[in-house]
Amino acid sequence: MPLILSFRARSLATMKLRLAPLLLGTVLLVGAAPSQEPSKEPTWEQAVAALYAVISGPVDQERDWEAFVAMFAASGNLMVSIPTPEGSSRLLVLTPEEYVERSGAMVTSMGFTEKEIGRRAERFGNVVQVFSSYEGKAAASPEREPMRGVNSIQLVRTAEGWKIANLLYEQASALNPLPEALLTVR
Repeated sequence: MPLILSFRARSLATMKLRLAPLLLGTVLLVGAAPSQEPSKEPTWEQAVAALYAVISGPVDQERDWEAFVAMFAASGNLMVSIPTPEGSSRLLVLTPEEYVERSGAMVTSMGFTEKEIGRRAERFGNVVQVFSSYEGKAAASPEREPMRGVNSIQLVRTAEGWKIANLLYEQASALNPLPEALLTVR
């Protein structure tokens, strides 16, 4: 039987031949191996380090509060867990801007510095949960014992990089000391 193609069949055959390289190119691009160049995007670890760095400094050194606010996702919050005498907590919720308004001048005038002393982190895709234990000191009050506590930081990887979705913190106390597991980085 001779191979005779109708006009419609020939048009479809021609179209398939013309689309084949385009489709093959798309498959190759989508399935291509990721670039071997190192990413220039800061890591979530660098985002946590930047958080500690931006709020720390000597007495009367201005902090970069604009950078602090920019570290947070659009609807990100800071929350303070304030223990009550009954054993529960009262929760104070602040936007990054409210935190700066409420605490910025005090942090600057007292020469507050805070450093991470331990960490436990879990990552799933573009979400990281970090339990970061800290030690904070005020240069204006060197006789005072350093304060310690835990920052519970949720980060999300956005188109702009790693952003803080939420930061919840609570100070350690005699009744609620830092656990040994949070005194090392893991």
